[in-house]
Amino acid sequence: MNKKLIGAVMVLLIGVLAFAGTAAGESAKDSKVTLAVGATGFLGNVDSDTKQCIEGRTVKVLKRKNHRERPIAHTTTDADGNWVIPRKQVKPGGYLAKVLRTPGDSSGVHCGGDRSGRVKYGK
Repeated sequence: MNKKLIGAVMVLLIGVLAFAGTAAGESAKDSKVTLAVGATGFLGNVDSDTKQCIEGRTVKVLKRKNHRERPIAHTTTDADGNWVIPRKQVKPGGYLAKVLRTPGDSSGVHCGGDRSGRVKYGK
């Protein structure tokens, strides 16, 4: 095959793969999750331009150690997107928060997933 044909096929495949992430009739909405870590727990916020992508979202907190991520706890956001996970003690280490992509609802809207940056606590 010549180089121009290979290039055209690659561009077409990339376009098809990009489109495959959103089913026909669905509208993807961005979400952003934040994380703060303190001696008594974790807290943060899920934000989006779409109200239905803020309230009731499941947020997971993961501890990152040796390039592996282990789930610590999870909770659900309130009407303003705020979430809190109280702990008696937080061990030193690197943590991140994760909100998962939601499936499309009856109106065809699905909310995108996101991961916070890594937050180092302690030492």
